[in-house]
Amino acid sequence: MIGWASAPIDPEWQRKYPHRSAWMALAGPAANFTLLILAGIAIRVGVALGYFRAPGFEDGFSYSRLVESTQSADPTF
Repeated sequence: MIGWASAPIDPEWQRKYPHRSAWMALAGPAANFTLLILAGIAIRVGVALGYFRAPGFEDGFSYSRLVESTQSADPTF
C-alpha cells in the first residue's frame, strides 16, 4: 500500500537540521509519485507493444482492471 510507511524522528534533530528534515518529509510523497509515473509508463508501453489491452467494460469501470493481458483469455493463468 502506498503511504503506510513511518520512520522515527528525533525532534531535536529536526530543529537542528530543518532543511534536511524538509527533504526527508518530501521523500515519501516523491517516491509514491515516482512509482505512479513509472507504472503509467509501463502500462502505456505494454499497450503500445500489444501486451495489454483495455478491458471490456460490460461489467462497468473498475480501478482493479485498468488493463488486461492479451496473452490469455483467463487472467488466472
